[in-house]
Amino acid sequence: MRMSELAPASLRASKRSVAAQRPAQVASSLLPQLGFTGKTAEMRPGLRSILGVDTLEPSQQTYFQGQEDSVRSIARISAMSAAFAVTLSAAAAMPAFNELRLIETSAALAKLFQASLPDEVNALGEPNQSPVQMLVQRRVLDELARLVHAHTGRCGGFIDVTDESVSTLARARAALKRKAPASFPDLAARREDVVRALDQIESANIEAFVRAYSGNFSTRHASSAEGEQAPKWLAAQWKKMADDAGRTDIRVELVDPPRGYRQNSVRITIPGRDVMLPAVVLGGHLDSINHKDGSLAPGVDDDGSGISALTEIYRVMLAGGFRPKAEVRIFGYAAEELGLFGSRAIAERYSRENAKVRAVFQLDMVAYPGQSRTLTFIDDHVNTELTTWTEQLYGLYVGGPVRHDSCGYACSDHASWDRYGFPAVFPFEASDSEMNPRLHSTKDLWDEYLDAEFAARFAKLGYAFAAVLADE
Repeated sequence: MRMSELAPASLRASKRSVAAQRPAQVASSLLPQLGFTGKTAEMRPGLRSILGVDTLEPSQQTYFQGQEDSVRSIARISAMSAAFAVTLSAAAAMPAFNELRLIETSAALAKLFQASLPDEVNALGEPNQSPVQMLVQRRVLDELARLVHAHTGRCGGFIDVTDESVSTLARARAALKRKAPASFPDLAARREDVVRALDQIESANIEAFVRAYSGNFSTRHASSAEGEQAPKWLAAQWKKMADDAGRTDIRVELVDPPRGYRQNSVRITIPGRDVMLPAVVLGGHLDSINHKDGSLAPGVDDDGSGISALTEIYRVMLAGGFRPKAEVRIFGYAAEELGLFGSRAIAERYSRENAKVRAVFQLDMVAYPGQSRTLTFIDDHVNTELTTWTEQLYGLYVGGPVRHDSCGYACSDHASWDRYGFPAVFPFEASDSEMNPRLHSTKDLWDEYLDAEFAARFAKLGYAFAAVLADE
């Protein structure tokens, strides 16, 4: 089930329960929760705008009245949920229907969206309890992201769950409840092979790669033509690096784009010697966005810096002949700025296929040190045990002050993995009070405010993370 699960969980009835009810009962029970009122298709103004109802003839606007056969025939289709049967029968003729997206956000941000765009968004279910699901038109996703940035200074703010399989999510959360707390290797002593590898990480390489990556594109926005080319360029660079190192065993692949977009994610797979061991995942997002001053979105810090740090980790792995016991995967995620599209689809697929993942490491903005030059661990939508362990790992192999902060919502791709029960950690460049003020603008460039040496600290932590966990 995909778009068929457009409505919140409370609306998703089984095929058996639908068959046991008369179509009119199905419609009358579900319509109020979808925003309809009364016995006809009269809707709250917000939902009317979202669905494009006002563009229809009056006779079409009362589509539900006396249309039991439509509900009955659609409900027979086994692949569709009852909620979608009702939604589709109401909206199939509406021109905006195919552009509807279902997003999930915090209660605070849901209130912000509703107040700012009352005719463009519609909350489903209880709007005062996080998480809140909302129906929106795809064309307003940029504006929602802009609102989040304007009010919080951070990225993201919501996760697009339009195509999410509720059954996969439910299984993942049920399994997580049965799962024992995660445990990670003892860090009593440093491994000399890891220390030698960390000495090979070059800050100059991080700056050079991010300049090349951002310099090739005026924007990497997920819905732009250049945004479509960005992952292809990145995949070509990563593949050439493997080819030049003679590593024919390493695969560099484009991952199918999320539905409605043409931007791929990119995946590097470094095979493990033991195929039974769970994989170690590193990642960052490859897209960019501008909420402030035009269409140019260089995205150097956000998140060209994370992609470049991952590239330097990968380079050192290739140079040292890295052949881990467990598989290591490195991702460049698509469309993070528009709702974590790429990472959520990947994490869901891993969950659906029962893929084994030891831990996930996210790099999103690593070159702006702020005034305190302190690595900051994000504490929400992460695994607590893994965060504590990674902080200890940082002290052992890199060193330096750390602090903790929280986003209050799903602010980067780590949240996609956490959503499906995979242990994730998110080390970030600065606390909320010292955020990079130039992100999401034409000024997100490599300049005197960014620091390659500081970014190299994240690359060293990422290499140690992969090396220790993949060879424990």
